[in-house]
Amino acid sequence: MIGDNWETNNEHLAKAAKRLTDLLSEIGLKINPRKSEIMHFSIRRNDKPPPPLILDIYGARTELLPPKEGYLPWLGAFLNKKLSWKLHTKVMSKRGTTILLGMKCLGNTIRGLTQQKR
Repeated sequence: MIGDNWETNNEHLAKAAKRLTDLLSEIGLKINPRKSEIMHFSIRRNDKPPPPLILDIYGARTELLPPKEGYLPWLGAFLNKKLSWKLHTKVMSKRGTTILLGMKCLGNTIRGLTQQKR
């Protein structure tokens, strides 16, 4: 949803969530509110934090807050509120380095460690 402020966005999101749960109920499916997450995207630098999104899902009040870590993992990508790729590239680079170090360690299993590394 696109809006001028957090409150407008939350109103639209609450309506969309209600519609989604109604449609899923019609075909016999349910969502798990405990596994639901929310992230508001904004390019503003000094934007105040968004208020919680309060939903009424299956008669229970559910409050969704943006992640405290400042990012949201989604389909293997790490998204922050500014949609920059800095965190994602940092995490993937660290994973690659870890894999390379593991391969280097395994590649030396025939000779063993040198005296310098013991």
